Amino acid sequence: MNFRSTRVRVRLPRTNVAGLSEGWLFKHAGDLQWQNICRTLGADGITSRNLLSEEGMTIYPAFLAVRAQYDRPIHALNLDDTLEVRTDLGRFGRGIFQGASRYTGPGNALRVSMLNTFVGMRDNELHPVLPRALRNSTSGDLAEIPDMLSASRAMRRRRRSGVSFGNRVLDLDTGNFGKRRGYVPSPYSDFNAAGLLYFAVFPVIADTVERLLVHEHAPGEVRDDWARDTSVLRRDVFYHQNIRLGDEVDVELRTLLIGETDVVTHNVLTRTSDKAALADVLTVKEFSWVRSVGAQRLQAGQPG
Repeated sequence: MNFRSTRVRVRLPRTNVAGLSEGWLFKHAGDLQWQNICRTLGADGITSRNLLSEEGMTIYPAFLAVRAQYDRPIHALNLDDTLEVRTDLGRFGRGIFQGASRYTGPGNALRVSMLNTFVGMRDNELHPVLPRALRNSTSGDLAEIPDMLSASRAMRRRRRSGVSFGNRVLDLDTGNFGKRRGYVPSPYSDFNAAGLLYFAVFPVIADTVERLLVHEHAPGEVRDDWARDTSVLRRDVFYHQNIRLGDEVDVELRTLLIGETDVVTHNVLTRTSDKAALADVLTVKEFSWVRSVGAQRLQAGQPG
């Protein structure tokens, strides 16, 4: 099901130190996805406040996976650029929704695909649950299992060797870097009103700790600042569990594969208290100097 297009302009609150903020992009795309899901639940749609289970339990969206792919690095978009946004949504089985938001701007196109299901809170724990309005859903059914769902299930079942990502083949259980650092989530910016760590914060946490670890353990790879040196081309986030207020997060930069033009990273987020897996964050980032200097080397036929 396709929805009408909208436009947004890149203002300062939608940027970070290097350009368009991926954290803002995830939040915006996630909000659009949830609005679209609610629109399909019944002939006239439903508000998220009234999304309840058969037993009257409040229901929340649970993100299983997010895949972001950009034609050019995300930081190539900057202040006052206008983005045209188009979204679509489909349902697989009873309670899995996959949607995509495509942002088209000057010289770049950003596609953010999201896989959702539903959860409710019972005995202070999250449990899978279906909304009673789901039986009235008007979204189109997906004929085949989404690739993201297959990948998400494989990650949860720890089938993680020989994973192809960013033109590399990774063993996600070993890696080549293995440095870690703790992160204390902020209740003022990292949690949502459901008291859960917001899905869009996971890659931000990964980037924040990755920057510190690279500066500390691989300073020779840093020219200016890792936040400015690199810009995301592709990001896959697989969500496993969540935390509550008071919990802390341990981040391991398990893989750091540096090429001539880009770097592939694998960050693993776990709950500090019990080491439960929270998320795997796989990222391809292009070096900022590639377009200005490296492009000349590529045109000359040198490897990269």
